[in-house]
Amino acid sequence: MRLRLALPVAALLAAAGCSYTVASVSQVPVHEGRLDTDRKMPALACEYRLQKVTDGRPASGDSGRLNLNVMHVEDAAATIGAQLRGYGLRAPDAPSGRDVAIELKQMYLTQHLDVKIPVVVYGVQVGGASPYLVRSEASTLNWVGSKGEAYSGFARALADANHRLLESLNQRCAQG
Repeated sequence: MRLRLALPVAALLAAAGCSYTVASVSQVPVHEGRLDTDRKMPALACEYRLQKVTDGRPASGDSGRLNLNVMHVEDAAATIGAQLRGYGLRAPDAPSGRDVAIELKQMYLTQHLDVKIPVVVYGVQVGGASPYLVRSEASTLNWVGSKGEAYSGFARALADANHRLLESLNQRCAQG
């Protein structure tokens, strides 16, 4: 009796297992315009020339994931450079100002349970001074893991890193 019942149950379970579908992963290109925020940035207290922004990430373009959305920021260096010039850093050939070079060390999105963690890390060198790091701290709750949440997470992390960078540059102005 058990065997006659076990065979149909096993067949039903096998058929149910075959009908299981795997959710597809979305490849999401992150466009520059989606990385802007309305966060107020500090005004620069003295002049700086942005000499270069380089992308030193191990896998340039691959920028992590949020749920089933794999994010790709292809030309992050150009995006960061444009934002920093918009915040007052001058062109490399400007007649005056301290030289600043930025290396993008990390820019990715990850999650831990219901927290999304976007990370932006810059290596910064001002003139001949020792390089230092600027790191964003922009973790927030992950509600549904949508593309929109991923975009806003990146935008917040980038704005936070830029804010911290501008504050650090202003501290250097005060030091002379």
